[in-house]
Amino acid sequence: MTIKRTARPRTLTLTIAAGVVAASGLGVFLAESAGATTPTTSATRTQSTHIVPMGSAPSSPTVEATGSAAAAGPSSQVSTASASVSAPGSAAASGVASTGSAQHVQLTATQLPADSAEKWVPAGTPSTRTVAGHDIGENECAKVDGAITWIQQSFSGGDGQNVAIQDTFGFTSAAAAHYAYQSAVTGMDACQQTTRALQSTNKVPADATVAETASKADAAAWKRNWTGVMGMSADGPQTNHVYFAVDGSRLIVLQFTEFPGNAAPYDVSADPAVLSMLGAELAR
Repeated sequence: MTIKRTARPRTLTLTIAAGVVAASGLGVFLAESAGATTPTTSATRTQSTHIVPMGSAPSSPTVEATGSAAAAGPSSQVSTASASVSAPGSAAASGVASTGSAQHVQLTATQLPADSAEKWVPAGTPSTRTVAGHDIGENECAKVDGAITWIQQSFSGGDGQNVAIQDTFGFTSAAAAHYAYQSAVTGMDACQQTTRALQSTNKVPADATVAETASKADAAAWKRNWTGVMGMSADGPQTNHVYFAVDGSRLIVLQFTEFPGNAAPYDVSADPAVLSMLGAELAR
């Protein structure tokens, strides 16, 4: 089962209700926190997203985890439904039922890229979801396979217009985590072609450019400039920054989106330092 991001309108008032909320121009995730209650928070975004609380996951091949632009119809929704790939040592592959913790690494707002320009503020509190048997779609190009726990935190920046999201995944083994990492890297390496095909299908100029901006042995970063297509992403011009880092049985995905004019453009020359920071946090 694949959990994906579905788009919703970018111009409206955002209300965060019970559950786990994380907003991104790449998409917005709302992961239900079993047995947890998150205080209701309200914020206004003129170029962001509308988040609708998600109930229990339906018993269908694809679970929508909320969205970032307008309830997308068939012509604009990006389907990431696929058969779940069982990573080596994952709960699905081993038959192990687990509710283990991701041993959460919680980044502070000041640790996020571009903090001096964005002035990131956490949106609510982190929340945990058990996701064994699901694949988590991080964007149109990459998904995380085989995790057993998923902890999520979102941030608002650029005077409330730009958004960031941190996902921390826990796996049954280091082999499963590294398998998921390599699968995500493969997806991001093909992201320019994938994104342009999506744009062409939706009759949007195929202007996407995607480049790896930094890499280490167990971490990598990318930048995507494009005219977004409603679905997993908000529509319109935007720049997405995506970071993956793995250590042991944990994987962090950090991403943020810049919409034009909402903060000074981020300089990707800082990305190697971001990867080093993620690696150091995972190694703690």
